Amino acid sequence: MNDLDTPGLVPQPRSPVDLWHAAAVIRAENVARIEAHAAQLGIAMRTDVFATREAWQDYAIGSLQTVQRLAAELGLAERLHSWPDKSLGSRAVLHRVPDPAQFHTWLQQSWSRISEWPVSPALASAPRSPLALRETPIAPPRVPLGSQTQP
Repeated sequence: MNDLDTPGLVPQPRSPVDLWHAAAVIRAENVARIEAHAAQLGIAMRTDVFATREAWQDYAIGSLQTVQRLAAELGLAERLHSWPDKSLGSRAVLHRVPDPAQFHTWLQQSWSRISEWPVSPALASAPRSPLALRETPIAPPRVPLGSQTQP
Protein backbone atom coordinates (compact mmCIF):
# COMPACT_ATOMS: atom_id res chain seq x y z
CA MET A 1 0.00 0.00 0.00
CA ASN A 2 1.28 3.48 -0.80
CA ASP A 3 0.18 6.95 0.25
CA LEU A 4 -2.08 7.24 -2.81
CA ASP A 5 -4.15 4.35 -1.44
CA THR A 6 -4.70 5.88 2.01
CA PRO A 7 -7.97 7.85 2.25
CA GLY A 8 -7.51 11.43 3.46
CA LEU A 9 -3.72 11.30 3.19
CA VAL A 10 -2.13 13.95 1.01
CA PRO A 11 0.39 12.30 -1.33
CA GLN A 12 3.96 13.38 -0.67
CA PRO A 13 6.00 14.80 -3.54
CA ARG A 14 8.35 12.24 -5.01
CA SER A 15 11.72 12.79 -6.56
CA PRO A 16 12.16 11.13 -9.90
CA VAL A 17 15.05 8.72 -10.22
CA ASP A 18 15.88 9.95 -13.72
CA LEU A 19 14.55 12.54 -16.11
CA TRP A 20 15.42 11.87 -19.73
CA HIS A 21 15.43 14.32 -22.59
CA ALA A 22 16.38 13.90 -26.20
CA ALA A 23 15.49 16.31 -28.98
CA ALA A 24 13.32 14.92 -31.78
CA VAL A 25 15.43 13.63 -34.65
CA ILE A 26 14.82 14.02 -38.38
CA ARG A 27 15.65 10.44 -39.36
CA ALA A 28 13.24 7.61 -40.16
CA GLU A 29 10.31 9.78 -41.31
CA ASN A 30 9.94 11.26 -37.82
CA VAL A 31 8.99 14.71 -39.14
CA ALA A 32 6.22 13.31 -41.34
CA ARG A 33 4.84 11.31 -38.40
CA ILE A 34 4.97 14.36 -36.12
CA GLU A 35 3.16 16.49 -38.72
CA ALA A 36 0.51 13.82 -39.37
CA HIS A 37 -0.21 13.29 -35.69
CA ALA A 38 -0.37 17.03 -35.03
CA ALA A 39 -2.80 17.44 -37.92
CA GLN A 40 -5.02 14.68 -36.46
CA LEU A 41 -5.06 16.57 -33.16
CA GLY A 42 -5.65 19.92 -34.85
CA ILE A 43 -2.35 21.31 -33.58
CA ALA A 44 -0.21 23.63 -35.68
CA MET A 45 3.41 22.49 -35.56
CA ARG A 46 6.53 24.51 -36.31
CA THR A 47 8.34 21.97 -38.43
CA ASP A 48 10.64 24.64 -39.89
CA VAL A 49 13.12 23.60 -37.20
CA PHE A 50 13.55 20.40 -39.21
CA ALA A 51 13.89 22.09 -42.63
CA THR A 52 17.69 21.81 -42.84
CA ARG A 53 20.35 19.90 -40.98
CA GLU A 54 21.66 23.17 -39.49
CA ALA A 55 18.17 24.29 -38.41
CA TRP A 56 17.64 20.94 -36.71
CA GLN A 57 21.04 21.15 -34.98
CA ASP A 58 20.17 24.61 -33.64
CA TYR A 59 16.77 23.30 -32.48
CA ALA A 60 18.31 20.23 -30.82
CA ILE A 61 20.99 22.18 -28.95
CA GLY A 62 18.46 24.84 -27.90
CA SER A 63 16.04 22.16 -26.72
CA LEU A 64 18.70 20.48 -24.61
CA GLN A 65 19.74 23.85 -23.14
CA THR A 66 16.14 24.77 -22.31
CA VAL A 67 15.41 21.49 -20.55
CA GLN A 68 18.67 21.75 -18.57
CA ARG A 69 17.77 25.30 -17.50
CA LEU A 70 14.27 24.21 -16.43
CA ALA A 71 15.62 21.19 -14.54
CA ALA A 72 18.05 23.47 -12.68
CA GLU A 73 15.23 25.91 -11.82
CA LEU A 74 13.15 23.02 -10.45
CA GLY A 75 16.05 21.56 -8.46
CA LEU A 76 16.21 18.47 -10.66
CA ALA A 77 19.47 19.11 -12.53
CA GLU A 78 21.25 16.16 -10.97
CA ARG A 79 18.43 13.87 -12.12
CA LEU A 80 18.41 15.07 -15.72
CA HIS A 81 19.89 12.74 -18.28
CA SER A 82 20.27 14.69 -21.52
CA TRP A 83 20.76 12.51 -24.54
CA PRO A 84 22.14 14.55 -27.45
CA ASP A 85 21.87 12.84 -30.82
CA LYS A 86 25.16 11.35 -32.02
CA SER A 87 25.11 13.63 -35.06
CA LEU A 88 25.66 16.63 -32.77
CA GLY A 89 29.21 15.36 -32.36
CA SER A 90 29.98 15.76 -36.06
CA ARG A 91 32.77 17.98 -37.35
CA ALA A 92 30.18 20.23 -38.99
CA VAL A 93 28.53 20.99 -35.64
CA LEU A 94 31.85 21.39 -33.84
CA HIS A 95 32.85 23.98 -36.47
CA ARG A 96 29.63 25.93 -35.82
CA VAL A 97 29.72 26.18 -32.02
CA PRO A 98 31.62 28.99 -30.28
CA ASP A 99 33.70 26.67 -28.06
CA PRO A 100 34.14 23.26 -29.74
CA ALA A 101 36.23 21.78 -26.91
CA GLN A 102 33.66 22.67 -24.25
CA PHE A 103 30.81 21.41 -26.44
CA HIS A 104 32.65 18.13 -27.13
CA THR A 105 33.28 17.65 -23.39
CA TRP A 106 29.59 18.25 -22.64
CA LEU A 107 28.59 15.71 -25.34
CA GLN A 108 30.95 13.06 -24.00
CA GLN A 109 29.73 13.57 -20.42
CA SER A 110 26.11 13.40 -21.54
CA TRP A 111 26.66 10.21 -23.51
CA SER A 112 28.63 8.47 -20.77
CA ARG A 113 26.46 9.47 -17.80
CA ILE A 114 25.35 6.55 -15.67
CA SER A 115 21.75 6.63 -14.48
CA GLU A 116 20.92 6.75 -10.81
CA TRP A 117 18.88 3.97 -9.26
CA PRO A 118 17.24 3.79 -5.84
CA VAL A 119 19.61 2.52 -3.17
CA SER A 120 19.38 1.65 0.49
CA PRO A 121 19.19 4.62 2.92
CA ALA A 122 22.73 3.83 4.09
CA LEU A 123 24.03 4.41 0.55
CA ALA A 124 21.72 7.30 -0.35
CA SER A 125 24.31 9.99 0.41
CA ALA A 126 27.03 8.37 -1.72
CA PRO A 127 27.78 9.94 -5.12
CA ARG A 128 25.59 8.28 -7.74
CA SER A 129 27.36 9.12 -10.96
CA PRO A 130 30.40 10.89 -12.32
CA LEU A 131 28.16 13.91 -12.92
CA ALA A 132 27.12 13.94 -9.24
CA LEU A 133 30.77 14.25 -8.26
CA ARG A 134 30.99 17.69 -9.88
CA GLU A 135 30.00 20.70 -7.83
CA THR A 136 28.20 22.11 -10.84
CA PRO A 137 27.37 19.94 -13.84
CA ILE A 138 28.71 21.06 -17.19
CA ALA A 139 25.91 22.59 -19.19
CA PRO A 140 25.86 22.65 -22.95
CA PRO A 141 27.60 25.73 -24.28
CA ARG A 142 25.27 28.51 -25.36
CA VAL A 143 24.97 28.39 -29.13
CA PRO A 144 23.37 31.44 -30.73
CA LEU A 145 20.59 29.75 -32.65
CA GLY A 146 20.61 30.44 -36.35
CA SER A 147 23.52 32.83 -36.12
CA GLN A 148 26.30 30.41 -36.95
CA THR A 149 27.09 29.43 -40.51
CA GLN A 150 28.62 26.34 -41.99
CA PRO A 151 32.31 26.84 -42.90
